[in-house]
Amino acid sequence: HFILGDSITSIGEESFYDCSNLKEIQIPDSCKYIDRWAFGYCTSMVAVNLGNGMEKVDRSAFGQCSSLTNVNLGTNIQEVSYQFLAGTSVSSLYVPKSLKIINDYSFAFMRKVERIVFEEGIKIESFGQYAFTANTLLTSMSVPYGATELRDTFWDCTNIKEIHLPSTVTAMSGNFIVNAYNIEKITYDGTVDEFSNVNMSFLTGYLQKTKFVQCTNGVYCIVHTGGAATCQELAVCGGCGLSYG
Repeated sequence: HFILGDSITSIGEESFYDCSNLKEIQIPDSCKYIDRWAFGYCTSMVAVNLGNGMEKVDRSAFGQCSSLTNVNLGTNIQEVSYQFLAGTSVSSLYVPKSLKIINDYSFAFMRKVERIVFEEGIKIESFGQYAFTANTLLTSMSVPYGATELRDTFWDCTNIKEIHLPSTVTAMSGNFIVNAYNIEKITYDGTVDEFSNVNMSFLTGYLQKTKFVQCTNGVYCIVHTGGAATCQELAVCGGCGLSYG
């Protein structure tokens, strides 16, 4: 167990890297920033509380902390970076509404995570690509409000079944759902007309178990042809003959 002094404002790059006997770290509210790989490969660490002053956690800050199961992000976190919890054993993560910036791969490669919950009232200002990639135990996800382009978001999330999209989404592209074989339900917090404006012209891959998005006032059928997505506002799709329900 290690307690940082109240005067600490940041934790430098690789400060505790490969401290294999460190089990728990107490971070004071005075600390606002954790640099890259600060606690990387602290393989005995089981819990961390970032404190209520923390604003940014940089790339791989807790990368490969394989015993880490309990993470409290505090109430003031504003930005998270590339794979900051990759290779941990966190199964459930609560994200406060203070978060504004989700960089590329921020929540990716969390192989043990089953739930990521964003606090009600969150409004994301920047949403990177590959945000939840390769979280193979994740079964459902509500994309946080404010996210616009969803690029490669759920790539290799092989067990995800339900996805909820906010009305702020303007595009889905790349490998958004590639290898997400078990998707059964997609919902959208907007109308059919609003969803019809979502750009899917650069979307690759396909939906295995459902081709429908449930909107607030009806359903929208997604038909994939030649690797690109085309859409029709129909309960029975004229392109593939599928009917909703």
